[in-house]
Order: sequence, then structure tokens, then C-alpha cells
Amino acid sequence: MANTYLKTPNSKYILTHLTIKEKIKLTIKGAFKKRYDAICEWLGIDNCIASQIWFFGTLGLSTFMIVATYLIAGFLYEF
Repeated sequence: MANTYLKTPNSKYILTHLTIKEKIKLTIKGAFKKRYDAICEWLGIDNCIASQIWFFGTLGLSTFMIVATYLIAGFLYEF
């Protein structure tokens, strides 16, 4: 059984790897954009800015309220 994965024919090019700077730029910005688009598409709000504001605003506000309540109670009752 021939191992064709490691053999490179002369007609194909060998692609170089991305540099570290290009990888970081690609992964951070691209990852957030990809996940954001996937969430919006899954929820069906990918073309409606008002729905995106309502959804992410409600999510952010509820998260903030939980964290603020936890911190206030922690400071009052010394964690």
C-alpha cells in the first residue's frame, strides 16, 4: 500500500506556512467574526440589526446584572 500523503508530485506546488503575525491576526479577528456570524445565522437575525441589538443587549444586560449582584453581595457580606 503506497503512502501518497507524504509524496509530492512535481506538478503540485508546496505551500508555505503563514507567519506568526498573520496567524494571530487571522485567528483573533476571524474567530470572533466567524462565531458572531454563526450565532446570528443560527438565531435567524443575520440581516436584522435591530434584532441583533435586542438579543446581544439583553444577553449583556442580564450577564452584567448577575455579576453586579454577586459583587455587591460579596462586598457587603465579605464574600
